[in-house]
Amino acid sequence: MDREELITELQKAIRKSQHHRHKQGNKEDSKRGIVLRYLYDQGGSASPGEICALMNVTTARVTALLNELEEDHLIVREIAPRDRRRVCVKLTDKGRYSVEQWNRRSREGTERLLDKIGEEDAEALLRICRAVEEIRSEESIK
Repeated sequence: MDREELITELQKAIRKSQHHRHKQGNKEDSKRGIVLRYLYDQGGSASPGEICALMNVTTARVTALLNELEEDHLIVREIAPRDRRRVCVKLTDKGRYSVEQWNRRSREGTERLLDKIGEEDAEALLRICRAVEEIRSEESIK
């Protein structure tokens, strides 16, 4: 695996690990980050129901979280053009910029980690992270 691919895969594995911890109810700021990164990864928009499913929380909790993000001008809620009964949550330019800054800092941190532990240990870490994620997935199915 080349260095660029290793950095990208480590970032994904670390994010999945962090997402699992936050899915269990930790840190409000992290929940905001999960929503913003999810919207970014989805091309900038998603439904509130998709966000509920992602975070495994109630619609009331997601509504409160979206209210906060909207007050901070990081998202907007719009009526879906094809089905006016649906709401579409979209990133604003400020929200997109926030995620891009987080991505840049995350990548820089991952690069520093890779520089310190070396490629061989980084590949071992990636293998372990993937194994842990697989076990967590199996456990959540039971």
